[in-house]
Parts: sequence; C-alpha cells; structure tokens
Amino acid sequence: MSLADELFIENCRDIIANGVSDEDCHVRPHWEDGTPAHTIKKFCIVNRYDLQKEFPIMTLRRVYYRSAIDEILWIYQKKSNRVADLSSHIWDAWADESGSIGKAYGYQLAVKHQYPEGEFDQVDRVLYDLKHNPASRRIMTNIYNFQDLHEMALYPCAYSMTFNVSGNTLNAILNQRSQDMLTANGWNVMQYATLLHMDQGVALGRVLPMVMLGGLTAIIISGCLNQLGKRFPHLTGEGQLMPNRANADATVSQPAFSGKADVTTIASGALLAVLLYMLGMLGHKLIGLPAPVGMLFMAVLVKLCNGASPRLLEGSQVVYKFFQTSVTYPILFAVGVAITPWHELVAAFTVSNLLVIVSTVSALVATGFFVGKKIGMHPIDVAIVSCCQSGQGGTGDVAILPAGNRMSLMPFAQIATRIGGAINVSVSLLILGNFLV
Repeated sequence: MSLADELFIENCRDIIANGVSDEDCHVRPHWEDGTPAHTIKKFCIVNRYDLQKEFPIMTLRRVYYRSAIDEILWIYQKKSNRVADLSSHIWDAWADESGSIGKAYGYQLAVKHQYPEGEFDQVDRVLYDLKHNPASRRIMTNIYNFQDLHEMALYPCAYSMTFNVSGNTLNAILNQRSQDMLTANGWNVMQYATLLHMDQGVALGRVLPMVMLGGLTAIIISGCLNQLGKRFPHLTGEGQLMPNRANADATVSQPAFSGKADVTTIASGALLAVLLYMLGMLGHKLIGLPAPVGMLFMAVLVKLCNGASPRLLEGSQVVYKFFQTSVTYPILFAVGVAITPWHELVAAFTVSNLLVIVSTVSALVATGFFVGKKIGMHPIDVAIVSCCQSGQGGTGDVAILPAGNRMSLMPFAQIATRIGGAINVSVSLLILGNFLV
C-alpha cells in the first residue's frame, strides 16, 4: 500500500465520520435520471506529499495515468480549451458545439499579461521566475477569473498553484474549491505531482548519464565482437546478416554515389526530408504516431517503391552526412551545457548505475547473438546491430558501427534504433498502463 493510499483512506474515514450532508439543500449537480446528486462534505482538507519519498499514485484500484497526464499537459503545456486537443473524452460533456469549454483552464493560462520584464502568460511567467528569481514569494498561477466565469462551461475546481523554492527543493501548493474524493483525488494528486516532480534539466541530468554509459558500453562490446569475429570467422559475415548471400548482390542493391552533388541535388534532398517530416507530423496529428517514426516508415516506403531517383537519393545522402557530422554534435553539446545540472550528472555515475547499465546492454546484445545464431543468421553481426539499440540514436549508431568495423550495417542499425526503439517504448507503455498502474 502506498502513502497515497493511506492518506486516501484517512480522508474517506474523516469525511464519513465528521462530514456534513447537504441532503436538505438545493444542489446544482444531478444524476442522469434527474435526481439531485447530494454529497457528504468536509471543508478544508489539507494533505502533504513528499515526492522525495514516493510518487503519490494510488494502488487500491486502477489509475488511468496516461489520461491524467494528458489532461494536465492539455491545460499547462498546450494551454488549450478545445477538447479536440485532448486524447481522452473526459471533457466532451462540457464542450459546446464548436468543441470548446469556454474561457476556462488552459485558456486562462494562455492569456498574456504585462510585467516589467515583458509580456508573459501565467505558465511562462512561473518558468521565468523559477529560473531567474527562485527566491520570489510571488510564483503562482490562478485561473479563477471572475470576469470570465460566465463564459466558462465549468468553474475551475483546481484553480491555483503556488510555487516556492527552498534550498534545492521545489515545493507547490494546489488549491481546489471542491473535489470529489472518490473520483478525482488520486487523479489530481498524481497530475500535479507529475507537473512538479522534476524540471527538464533535472530529468536530462538523470537520464543523460544512463544514455552515455549505455552508448559507451555498446561501443566497447561492438569492438570486442569485431575481435571475436576475427578469431572465429564462422560466426561473422563481415557486414552481412544472412549467410550464403553473395557480396555482389549487396553491391548491386546500393546506388553508386558520385560524391559530387551540385546545389540543386542537395536542395532536392533537403526538401525531400522536410516533406517526409511534414507527412510524419500529419500522421502524428491523425493517428498519434510519433512524427520521426512516421517519417522513417515513409522513407522506407519510398525506398521500397523506388519513389526517389538516384540523384535525389544522392542529395539526401549529402544532407544526412552534413547533419550527422556538422549539426548533431554541436546541438547535443549546446543543449547539455545549457540545461544539464552537472551536479546531478556527476551524482548519477555510481557503481550501482554502472552495473545495471552494463548488465542490461550485455543481456540485450547476448540475446541478439544467440537468437541470430538460432535462426541461421551471422550472430556477431546481429549482435552488433543489437548494440545500436543502446546508443544515442543515429549518432550512437555512427559511433558503435565503426567500433565493430560494420558501417555497412547502418540501414539495419537505423531500423533497430528507430523502429525497434519505438516498439520497445510502445510495449513498455502498454505494460505500465495496463498491468503496473
């Protein structure tokens, strides 16, 4: 039982024992059959949650974590009042014929106000103060705007957040005018705990060391596998996944690029990349598939259908190499310097983290090796491709494959990194959403 469960039970017992029924009063809410929805209420319940001890999620019953987080991001990130921007249908009953809930929630957060430093909406102002003036006692949001109440489908329930930085700890108070304890308590607590739990810099500081160590482990293992292949040649195809495949077949399937693409060719390749990404964005809007994954699927489809001329492919290759060598690393470095909290980064390099990462990557590579051998593929080459799932995306592939002297496996590594990664994340979310939370 979680601490959130214990608080929830205490609250319910307190309300039943000390609450007041409104059965003798006229009330606004009604059940579907029209009868009044009376309640037992208790005024001013205050709960405290220490996020350093536990994430406050209830385990007494199933919690729809994804829908809850989707709603809080709809309000605080998208700052929207349109139900079409929400993945679930929890607000459909409050929407008008245009799909809007009026000037409520996200609408209020998106309104810009004038400050000495310039114009900010409420969310951007909170972020500005947390970064530039963390000692301030004026870091808050409030969406209970009396002037606009008549244009809201529902008056805000969770209407105010007050933030305070004490030392290195970010604290917050959520004020609610009312809350259905059975329906909304676990939902709201989980939402605002997620909003507060960690900022982007801290998250990156904790994830980045794992990614870096995972990539480094994969590079070392890839180099060891290359040496293993030299000692046991029957285990490797030297860049071929399947045995008994003539090298000539591979060379026929690969276009011979001249390496002297003109400006028109390069521009065409860049436009193709932009077009594929725009189609990926359209797919994300229609079916929710991440835009980069959709872009990859469409690129594969174009290749399979021979939908791009050799000249266009050559231009695309030049664009790819330019971003691979001249853009990716500076961006990664700039992002790391700008928002990574280095004390968190250093603190994450621990013996326990190292053991977990090395054992995880080794298990992944060993699985690729033995499965590849079992189904008749060259196990060392399959294992090197498996290493790429532990790298830093396409950039990691560029580091891992040369360590194993297998750059010819780049197309398979991209599939393992992009599509394989998407499958891993999707399956993990499915398991988390339906079995563990």
